[in-house]
Amino acid sequence: MSLPLKLAISFMVIGLMLPTIISMTDNVYDDSQETVIKSVATELSDAMTDCYYDGVGDSRTVTLTIPSGYSLEVGGEGSMAYTIRILHDGEVIDRVYLDSPGFPVIGGTTNIHGTMRLEISATVSDGIPGVEVRV
Repeated sequence: MSLPLKLAISFMVIGLMLPTIISMTDNVYDDSQETVIKSVATELSDAMTDCYYDGVGDSRTVTLTIPSGYSLEVGGEGSMAYTIRILHDGEVIDRVYLDSPGFPVIGGTTNIHGTMRLEISATVSDGIPGVEVRV
């Protein structure tokens, strides 16, 4: 086989593989961003749990950096008060449950995005102990 024919075949194979390689690279980036946001959600959950266990009146601040396109939601009505929701472009992709024991986030829904400093405080509302998260 001549050199030009080998080069042509090589370029054809590379050209056919390029879309797959680009797609794999995008998937790796998305997976790494999801790992980061899940780590941030766990950090928030740990801070909330520590505050809850330290008892009513305890408070602490935590600064979180959320990757672009992602956000966290805490609080809400019913069972949503017991979760941290991980959102990507406004869609819930995962949840972190506040358990051992389960405790609610008191107050309305708080949306966390970008770099934010949060104040977490242990409190009681309607006789139910929980934590409050303020931006």
